Amino acid sequence: MKNAPIIFSAGSKGGVGKSLICCSIIDYIDDLNKKFIFVETDTSNPDVAKAYQSSVQTKVINMDTSDGWLLFIDTCDSNPDSIIIVNTAARSNTGVDKFGANLNNSLGELNRDLITLWPINRSRDSIDLLLDFADQFTHAKITVLRNEIFGEKEKFELFNTTPQCKDMEAKEFPALADRVVDAMNKNRYTIRNSLIELSIANRAELRRWKLAVKILFDEVIK
Repeated sequence: MKNAPIIFSAGSKGGVGKSLICCSIIDYIDDLNKKFIFVETDTSNPDVAKAYQSSVQTKVINMDTSDGWLLFIDTCDSNPDSIIIVNTAARSNTGVDKFGANLNNSLGELNRDLITLWPINRSRDSIDLLLDFADQFTHAKITVLRNEIFGEKEKFELFNTTPQCKDMEAKEFPALADRVVDAMNKNRYTIRNSLIELSIANRAELRRWKLAVKILFDEVIK
């Protein structure tokens, strides 16, 4: 039997919706009452960690360094029954390119699956970074998330027509109203806190979105 999986909220690029997706993963796993550890790798701007560190077990690890990747692997090894949720830093794949092979080559010994949810916008950069990541993490199950805030599926022309992307699994990640996202970010609310603290209208929108996300994650996080 496999140990609990590692779930990457990846993207390595700011502005694609990665932080919200990471929060939604934490919320989804928490709703399932499963053990998990949240690992924040964005040491320069750890917004997700700041929101969740008081309510969930959180580690901040700099994975731009070899020691950071080794510490991450040790964390996975020491907690086989805990799902490891990772928020990757919104910058280039430098750490992945240099040290990602350490994790890729350790997945068998860790006895864990690596599930990666990779949000994209409609720019070339987000696709190039995706292809670099896929080349490095050959054992990862990657689901590309076309973030609906950037338009309908047909508008992601670069991804849809890039030959290397045609066989990748891709899903649509539901858009959440800007006013709700803005309120959550302004107050650093978790999704759970937002369902208590936000206005009635914003809570209604958040519940609608949570249901859509649950349907998506029931399919892609297995």
